[in-house]
This record gives sequence, structure tokens and C-alpha cells, in this order.
Amino acid sequence: MRVRLAPVTFKPPAKQTACQRYNNDESYRTTREALVNTKARKCFAGYGTYHGIITSYYPRSDTYHILFDDSDEETDSYANIQKYIEETLEYDQENAAALVLTVSMDAAITSAATMTTNAKEPNHYKGAMKAPDSTNWIAACDVEMTKLRERNCWTVVKRADIPKGTRVMGGRWTFKYKRDET
Repeated sequence: MRVRLAPVTFKPPAKQTACQRYNNDESYRTTREALVNTKARKCFAGYGTYHGIITSYYPRSDTYHILFDDSDEETDSYANIQKYIEETLEYDQENAAALVLTVSMDAAITSAATMTTNAKEPNHYKGAMKAPDSTNWIAACDVEMTKLRERNCWTVVKRADIPKGTRVMGGRWTFKYKRDET
């Protein structure tokens, strides 16, 4: 004799939304509301730090509204807000990362500025081809030749077709580093 079992389906309990959890869980609600009117500090590497205040919490989207001193406004998640509140682990980690990034950017800018000012510009084509950065000079020459060809800057003629005594215009490459003078 065979016994037939009815199929069993398991449905996990429905996950609560942030809004439902806010309404049903007192400690969750208290944690979220505690951040309203808290000072916030947001660091932008290379640009500085902006101060503001958390003005509102939106339970439906689990986000906060921040009003910065420069009148800029931002809405951000609970997880991201932790990065802007002093004395949180997330704030310390974010500021350490921003500091490293700022120092790296400053070093890269300084390095780039000194590298091009110390490098000697070649006086002629052969010098450019022997330079340590010859691949950059070759690429620049290729770009320049392509532009000149696209604009039809010359017409190629055979020397035999040029009347005797006609002066042929010469040309030479000029190599200069482009510097941001501002």
C-alpha cells in the first residue's frame, strides 16, 4: 500500500520593509530618530569638508535629509549617514580614506608639474625619437600628421614637375611640453 503525501511548500516569512520595521520596532525607531538634528561633516577629497545638519528622517525610504552650510541639500541612506557623523567607526574610516586620497592627489599633481618642467625638450626629430618619452612624441607626431592631412594643408608633387629655380618650402618639427599655465 502506498501513501501519498501532499506537496509541502515552504514560504519564508515576508521581509519587513524599513517603514514597517520603523512602525513595529521601538529600538529601530529610536536609533533612526536619534540622528535627526545631528551635525554632519562630509569630506570631498581635493575639495574640502562641508558641514551640515541632519534635518529629517524618512521611514518609507530609510533615508535622511541633510542641509549643508552652503545651502546644498542631500538625501542619503542610514548606512551612508554614518560616514558623516563624527565619533562613528564609519566616519573615521571615511576620513582616513579621504585623507589618503587627498595626499595622493597632491603628490601626483606635484610630481606631474615637476616632471614636465625638469624634462628637456628635444630640438629636432631625431632627438625626440631618442628621448626617454619617445613613445609620447611619436603619438603626438601621428596626431599632428593626421590633422594636417585631414585639412589638406599641402599637395604632394614630384620634384621633376617643379620648374627649375623654384624654391621648395621646408619644414621641421617643433617639440614642446604643454604646461597648464593657470
